[in-house]
Amino acid sequence: MDTAATTRSVASVVALLIVMLMLLGHGLHVLLLPLASIDNVPPLWLYGLGGALIALSLPIWVAALRLLRDCRPRGILLTEGVYRLCRHPLYGNGICLTLTGLCLWWRSWVMLLVPALSLAAVRLLVRHEERDLAGRYGDAWAHYVADTPCLVPRLWRGRLPFAAPLRSGCVAPGVWGIHNLTASLFVVETQAGYLAIDAGQEPRTLRRALRRQGIDGERVAAVLLTHSDPDHVGGLAAFPHAQVYLGRRELPLLDGSLARTPGHHNAIILRPLTLLDDGDVLVIGGREVRIIAAPGHTPGSLAYLIDNTMLFAGDALNLKNGRACRVLKVFIMNLEEHVASIRKLAGVEGVELLCTAHGGCTANLDQAFCGWR
Repeated sequence: MDTAATTRSVASVVALLIVMLMLLGHGLHVLLLPLASIDNVPPLWLYGLGGALIALSLPIWVAALRLLRDCRPRGILLTEGVYRLCRHPLYGNGICLTLTGLCLWWRSWVMLLVPALSLAAVRLLVRHEERDLAGRYGDAWAHYVADTPCLVPRLWRGRLPFAAPLRSGCVAPGVWGIHNLTASLFVVETQAGYLAIDAGQEPRTLRRALRRQGIDGERVAAVLLTHSDPDHVGGLAAFPHAQVYLGRRELPLLDGSLARTPGHHNAIILRPLTLLDDGDVLVIGGREVRIIAAPGHTPGSLAYLIDNTMLFAGDALNLKNGRACRVLKVFIMNLEEHVASIRKLAGVEGVELLCTAHGGCTANLDQAFCGWR
């Protein structure tokens, strides 16, 4: 049986199981009245909480179904967007949010057992489906399983569709992607140590992530900041000896003359800065770094082309299912410039690896920039 057929078979059994548990729960609720009723919580609270859970589940349902429709027929392993929340968002979202919300409307202790029993049963049922996925996708599936829960959506860790950094590890010879909270940074080996593209969000967790990859933050000689947002500069303390580079047009966000969002300015970077302009070229530890202005997300956003083959775009674009796309509009300061920057980066020749801060990396540049060139 192929993976799609297995999925359909499991989905049918899951639906039947949940209906049976709901009927059983309702029967026990009626049998045990009034003991089964939740009388010590105001009904409006239960109705409101149930409604909120159901409302929260709706966009996850829509996003998961769209990804399935677009990607599953082409054999693409779904690991991004809502599939960052859990490996089976249709089952997990349906049980943890939708079903729990419905059961709260019963105002019954017995009915609240239904989602818990459903989770336990479905966890057993999806094993066969997961064996098929492991056989089909191999190491890619194993890495995904290691970093993503099975059914309970990991909403509390910020694993959101617009903030889905790649898993920490080697992305190319001598190049590591480091997951730090909601963003990715990249570390490139040089003849004299390392250089980093961005600095993550928080130094303590960043140091730990670097150590797991065998990287000493004190040997990072340069940090090339793509822009000044806190999820890209907050971990600078993990690189105490590094020279810090930043786009010149980013300074107004730091000196108070330009607000990042209404009423909010990016924090001052308390390190000496070397300012960069479009077209500048650096040589750091034998690595050639070409600076490409990519404004839009912020005025001074930069992309870095290393050795003419590796393009680090920061938030100048995102990747969704391997294709370049805009970042969320709410994070864009100038939409026209942002779109122009994506087209500009799409025109850079010779790129073999494209890396982003929130959408991972790809070596398939033709697919990534399809429609942008």
